[in-house]
Amino acid sequence: MNLQYLKESIIPKREQEIKTGENLATSQPIYIVYDLQEHLVYGHEHEIECTNLFGKKAKCMYIDRGEGYEDMEAKSSTNGMSDPEEIMLFWTNRYRAIFLTSEAAHDYLRYQSHNLNDPFVYVHNTGYANKQMDNLLKGE
Repeated sequence: MNLQYLKESIIPKREQEIKTGENLATSQPIYIVYDLQEHLVYGHEHEIECTNLFGKKAKCMYIDRGEGYEDMEAKSSTNGMSDPEEIMLFWTNRYRAIFLTSEAAHDYLRYQSHNLNDPFVYVHNTGYANKQMDNLLKGE
């Protein structure tokens, strides 16, 4: 671990974020970059739970089994399909990176967004009674 970098770069940035009131309601914030990962399952499940932080709902779609596997494209209706099959399209959050400052997380979004699907920064805390992180991030 590069302790010099932690002392000279990260801790001062966190202190600045605290002074400006960023994420004031989150105790010891950490910044996690997520994106959405798309999943397809065959069949129709009426009650797929929302499994992402965006609240993006699952959708019932159809593929035309008569077209061959290379040309399959999920569509919202069966119009013009010779052999339709129901599939469910849903999204889950995919962890991409973790940061100690908001600035670093948003910089990552700027230079990596072309590799991510609907990326976003979500603020978590380090956990209740996590003495090691509390002491590290409070500078004790």
